[in-house]
Amino acid sequence: MHRKKIYLIILLMLPAGAAGADEKCVQKPDAVQAYLRDHKGSSLVTVDDLLDPESREAWRKSGKEGLCPGFAASDLDGSGRIWYGLGLLYKKAGKIFEKLVLLSPDAGGLKEQTLSDLPLTGEASVVWRNTPGEYFDYNVNHNIQMPHDTIMYERIDKTATAYYLDKGKLRSVLTSD
Repeated sequence: MHRKKIYLIILLMLPAGAAGADEKCVQKPDAVQAYLRDHKGSSLVTVDDLLDPESREAWRKSGKEGLCPGFAASDLDGSGRIWYGLGLLYKKAGKIFEKLVLLSPDAGGLKEQTLSDLPLTGEASVVWRNTPGEYFDYNVNHNIQMPHDTIMYERIDKTATAYYLDKGKLRSVLTSD
């Protein structure tokens, strides 16, 4: 506990963007920037929001260093159209909440769908793109083949959910428990 307080104090003393990911969280496509402007008070999860040094290290070792842990761009249906997963933090009634939003291609631009919206308890969750492949579904205890990209929503070293399209319908799979 004492070590975590020291790390937090050090993090608070760092200049903005020192972790390297803050800049990546700012440089987003126009449609995503517009969404964030329209939702004032919400911000993308950054490496700075991963307060546990082990979570930061896990993010770096996973090959995602330099990526924004609150943003993923993915081709969920194989059409070449880009879907965006946003991991957001915001305050409401004095509490911090974390929210996962999916922005999907639509005739008029992007359509918003909230996939998770809960009070933050402990470490912030991260969002990232995963490639097609076979996933083990812990809910039904068998493998599922994903033909296209997925958007992962993960509490590092705790739980992860893959969001994917199946015949045009958004579905999810618990990939780690």
